Amino acid sequence: MHAGQEDLEIFYRLTGVTIANLFDTQLAYSCIGGQTQVGHAKLVQHFFDIELNNQFTCSDWLQRPLSTGQCDYAAKDVQYLPAIYEQLQPTLQSQQRVTWIEEEVQNLQQQIQDLLVIPTKSNAPTYQKIHEHWLLTEPQLYTLQQLCVWRETAAQRYNVPKRQIAEDEKIMSLSQLPSPFSKLSSLLNNHYLREQKVALLDLLTRCHDQPQIIPAQPPLPKIYQPLLKQLKAHIQKTAEQLQLQPDFLCGKKLTTQLVRYQHFQPLEKSLWPKSLTGWRYGVIIEKLLAEVF
Repeated sequence: MHAGQEDLEIFYRLTGVTIANLFDTQLAYSCIGGQTQVGHAKLVQHFFDIELNNQFTCSDWLQRPLSTGQCDYAAKDVQYLPAIYEQLQPTLQSQQRVTWIEEEVQNLQQQIQDLLVIPTKSNAPTYQKIHEHWLLTEPQLYTLQQLCVWRETAAQRYNVPKRQIAEDEKIMSLSQLPSPFSKLSSLLNNHYLREQKVALLDLLTRCHDQPQIIPAQPPLPKIYQPLLKQLKAHIQKTAEQLQLQPDFLCGKKLTTQLVRYQHFQPLEKSLWPKSLTGWRYGVIIEKLLAEVF
């Protein structure tokens, strides 16, 4: 597959299983130093000097019958994948990075499982992704968490993006409603919310009556900016030595996580995400911990 995350999400949602022996050509190209997020057409052109016609990428794929051009496009979207694999695999082996792509694919599939399963659990941490959630009071923060769980469950049930159920701003507003929630109706501005008015009122009442203390995840304070710059410089140097893209080796998200778990909100290494403890740990993370922290 090439950049298979969306396809894998569909497969997992429909079947509940992960794909064995998966090889993602986009991830593999990053493992050997290629551009991250590279498109399929660019890989075909890079390896075979063939230019694919992308005019049907955003065409109406629900129409029937599909046009001849669409069918040709769909066929060529997979036609070259085995040949790309044959180009990438020897380089991965010679650079001893086969385990890298295997880990990257495992991490991808785990992220998909977490994306579809964890947000519907009562203790889901997805509320931490909402901007300025850390400014809420403890009861409001717990309400926000439960609203996020409710929204994800509703989105999966209705089979629509969660923002169609309620955008983050709406969830924040609902979490800050004071009891007895007399203004609830004024915030229900779509049919999904109006249909769930009773359930929402029950949720808000329960959270208000039995609040729980849950952790927030504020952004890193500005005092960590010099440290982040140091880390970035070390990552850039190591990436050049390994002929990798710095963002693939250890991008901004992973660097921020490293600082958070090591200093700001310490977390045992056994609980760190696999993207920090897998092949990257021996290649760059251990070095950063020894030389910068």
